[in-house]
Amino acid sequence: MSAKTGMEKRERQIFVVDVIAHQKNTWQGQIHWIQGNKKISFRSVMEMLRLMDSAISAGDSRARQETDRQRQNERKRKAEDKTTKA
Repeated sequence: MSAKTGMEKRERQIFVVDVIAHQKNTWQGQIHWIQGNKKISFRSVMEMLRLMDSAISAGDSRARQETDRQRQNERKRKAEDKTTKA
């Protein structure tokens, strides 16, 4: 029996971080989320990390929705197959 780690297998997300300036002991720049095809500016490392976390959460949500949609379509196909065979 294995212990649950609380970590689900997630799709890899890629971010390109462009640090434009370093002021007040933190970074300012832009982050480009490749999978989401979005680019946004950040004013601190903490804000950058929050943006990354938000993007990953949004990506996971979209992935779950797509998986649910695929499962529903598969169930519909199976139900249709049963009715055509009967």
